[in-house]
Amino acid sequence: MTIQRTTCFAPAELETPENVAAQNRLLAADPVVAAMLDSFPEPAVVLNRHRQIVLANDKVAARLRRSRQSLIGLRTGEAFECIHARKQTGSCGTTPFCQFCGSANAIVNAQTDLRADVQECRLLCSAPDGIMAVDLRIWATPVCVSGESFTVFAVRDTTDEKRRTLLEQLFFHDVLNAATTLKGIIKILPRLDARQTDEMRRMASDVTDQILEEIQAQRDLAAAERGDLAVQPEEVDVAHLLASVCELYGQDALAAGKMVAAPRVEGSTVLRSVPLLLRRVLGNLIKNAVEACGPGDTVTVSFEDHGVPTFRVHNPGVMSAAVQAQLFQRSFTTKAGAGRGLGAYSVKLFVDNYLGGSVAFASTAQTGTTFTVTLPGLSNETDAVIQ
Repeated sequence: MTIQRTTCFAPAELETPENVAAQNRLLAADPVVAAMLDSFPEPAVVLNRHRQIVLANDKVAARLRRSRQSLIGLRTGEAFECIHARKQTGSCGTTPFCQFCGSANAIVNAQTDLRADVQECRLLCSAPDGIMAVDLRIWATPVCVSGESFTVFAVRDTTDEKRRTLLEQLFFHDVLNAATTLKGIIKILPRLDARQTDEMRRMASDVTDQILEEIQAQRDLAAAERGDLAVQPEEVDVAHLLASVCELYGQDALAAGKMVAAPRVEGSTVLRSVPLLLRRVLGNLIKNAVEACGPGDTVTVSFEDHGVPTFRVHNPGVMSAAVQAQLFQRSFTTKAGAGRGLGAYSVKLFVDNYLGGSVAFASTAQTGTTFTVTLPGLSNETDAVIQ
């Protein structure tokens, strides 16, 4: 007997608790299966045909800081606290997001094709202070025990590996490009007349600011992911901040042939927040909106505070369902080239974990794409100003 559920991807039915308990006893009593699982150097579990954990090794229990028994009956996304795992009745594997999940696909492929599958998996997981990005490599292997089908699900945490790759491909690439430009400007300065020299000096100053901003942004992102980013809320003049950010990205090379309209502000214009992080969040949203625009398109930015401070950034483009489902994952990008895509992820990380708010979006062919950031408020119980 199974419990019937609805799904947007993998089958949603669940085994009854009684059947799950019987499967657990069957596997735990088999000395070969139990010894094999515990011999794995990585976290590993055995799943039943409904993708529920029926046996777990000591490594996965240590990794998740839970007892083995507490994992029995859960699906893998529930065990890892994936933010999408409990979004609808069918749970892990059944949401619109799951069709793009490496973990869900590895399990489904192994059960359908009856052969091992390996997939890369990006998860956003619930954490005590907000969200946490996790990168995993998944091995799913079908096995048969006493005539019953199971799947061995093994996990390797590749978060640090992926973070280093992103640093090399994104940070080093961007900083080296800017530094090369700066070197070129300095090299030609002696050959220029006074007017050209003044222009090149202004350009050199802009490039220097870009390099410093990139270094500071990566430093703060790394600290935020570790949970070490110390912040101090203070009063922010929203009208001034928005005007500054809109002007900056309206003049960016990416905005050529496009427009960032002057921001619209309603209600109270003073907000208690963290100015540097708020500027980064809005800057990333506006930059992404500009990149999504076509020639002649306009990005609009607004703020209103009629009880709940709310920012909106709109562009007339529309995102595909695949993009919408993966947007906030670290390293996911629609841009060409590997190693891109920290913008939307950093927005969610900073807003959820440090600004005391939430970020959402809506994207349709009729209305375009709007990102909404709501900031209910911050307390004063924080550590220090970001240096």
